[in-house]
This record gives sequence, structure tokens and C-alpha cells, in this order.
Amino acid sequence: MGATRSSSGAVGAARGGRLRCGRFRILPRVLACTLACLVAAAPAAPGAEPIVLRGHATDVFMAAFTPDGASVVTAGGDGTARQWDAASGAQTRVFRGHDGPVFALAVSGDGRTLVTAGQDNAARVWAL
Repeated sequence: MGATRSSSGAVGAARGGRLRCGRFRILPRVLACTLACLVAAAPAAPGAEPIVLRGHATDVFMAAFTPDGASVVTAGGDGTARQWDAASGAQTRVFRGHDGPVFALAVSGDGRTLVTAGQDNAARVWAL
């Protein structure tokens, strides 16, 4: 499967890892999860167990790495976006404000800004 990355940064680089989404596996450099699933950013080491990012109360619709690869941000059906430490899987921040599911997100090229879009017909801009 080829890698794609939009100019908006909506799909981030996995830096040699892979993303597991339910029973599907999306290979390096593609990081968008559009099915009901847990998101797991796997270390690059062959055979290593993936790091599972748990915290959303319902579906995870999208995920992206920050440009430096240090964090992952996710968009969820619980109305939140969440930031995670990519190395440990620890949740570092919760972005609340949407009235309904958050379906999309993008990280700015400098890694300092997050934009989220939800079912509430709103896009919100957050400082990372």
C-alpha cells in the first residue's frame, strides 16, 4: 500500500512504524483510521508489541503524528481530540469543545497548531 500525505498534514508519517486498526493493519506512513477501532502506533522493531492508545470512550476516526514524531493526536466519536506521547502511549492532553463526534484533524507543519472538525459543523483551532 503506497504512502499518502495531504498538504494539510491530515495524514502523518509513521516513521517506520505501523498502525493497527481493529483487525486491519495499515503499513508505514499511512496514519488515518476511519473505522471503529483502537489506535496503536507500533514501534519499528520487528515483532515488538504495538503501543495501544486507550482513552476515547467510542470510535476513533482519525490519527496523525506531529511533524517531530513525538506525539500522536486522535479524533474520536466521544467529541474529543486527544494528544499522546508516541513513545510511551501516555495521554498528555484532551481537547474538548465539539458537540458531537470529531471526524477529522490536521497538525500544522511546525507542530504548534491542531485543527479539528466535527459533526457540529465547526472547525476548532488549538495550540499544541
